[in-house]
Amino acid sequence: MIRMRPSLVSAVLLLLSLTILFPAPSSAADPGTPASDPALLTVIADGAKQGDGKQTKVGFDMARLNALGTKIIRTTTPWTEGVTEFQGVLVRDVLNAAGISGEEIRVSAVNDYSYTIPVSDLRKYPVILAFKMNGRTLTVRDKGPLWVIYPRDEFPELKTKEIDHRMVWQVTQIFVQ
Repeated sequence: MIRMRPSLVSAVLLLLSLTILFPAPSSAADPGTPASDPALLTVIADGAKQGDGKQTKVGFDMARLNALGTKIIRTTTPWTEGVTEFQGVLVRDVLNAAGISGEEIRVSAVNDYSYTIPVSDLRKYPVILAFKMNGRTLTVRDKGPLWVIYPRDEFPELKTKEIDHRMVWQVTQIFVQ
């Protein structure tokens, strides 16, 4: 049995309490994300595709997404009832802000589901990463924090199963290919 002096026990307990109350800051912060708010979205590009040989990662928190300007899309989806209002940022604006280009993006969700979207869709249609639905901030429970939304009602050609698969919810990463 190890015996400790009461003053040493008090010091150890105090140190443990301080560690729990004031944890050390993370050193793995995204260079593109302000430290005050964690990244909701990380855009990643393979360096071979970008021409510099290095992988690029750019983080976006809510403030940085809002700074891109928001767009509202009112549309129906297979997962909502009636016309629903979605607010978010254009996916093409996110890619431009990250300084990353490619021919397609692979959008990845919290549960590791992912789907590939051609960048031509982003040029042709105002596809958004929605963070609000009917004025309420999306949570993981209701398909947030980000949900790819196509303006299906505005463009009838978008009402297909293929487009439905591209409307990934619980988005956390975009891989530019």
